[in-house]
Amino acid sequence: VCNKADTVTVFVTLPQPDLGVTQIITHNAPQIGQPQAVTVVVKNHSTVASATNFDVAFRVNGVEINAAAVTRTMQPQDTMHHTFALSWTPTVGGRHDMCAFTRFTDDPNKANDTTCVAFLGVNVEERSDLVRKVYPNPANQFVIFDFANQQGVGTLELRDQLGKVVY
Repeated sequence: VCNKADTVTVFVTLPQPDLGVTQIITHNAPQIGQPQAVTVVVKNHSTVASATNFDVAFRVNGVEINAAAVTRTMQPQDTMHHTFALSWTPTVGGRHDMCAFTRFTDDPNKANDTTCVAFLGVNVEERSDLVRKVYPNPANQFVIFDFANQQGVGTLELRDQLGKVVY
């Protein structure tokens, strides 16, 4: 019951965009020393509010690699592909966890901002054109590398399954 003297305050909250990365797309299997282009799919999960001026970024093993400002307007339920200008280049083998995410100050649901993918076997690009044969296999004390008639000076690194240099 309201009287003429009562003051009523009504707060209206405008619907907010709800942005998030839904997919990470890599264009080939990651190899040590080879640049890896990274594309993400961003979605505005809101059913009523459009979004503009937000950031999208990705990190590998907890280290942010690249971030970009997106100025395009995303309508409700709209998706877009974003390819980062800076590629990721693995420097060691083993497992790598890549996460991509949006940053938008007024996002009401931070739980759907991030998507992650694990690369379990980042390894060295095999160069069958350089190494013809490695023997004996299995080996006890030594291994012979047949370098397919290649001549010159080079560096050979042996790595374990985690990418650690063992020789």
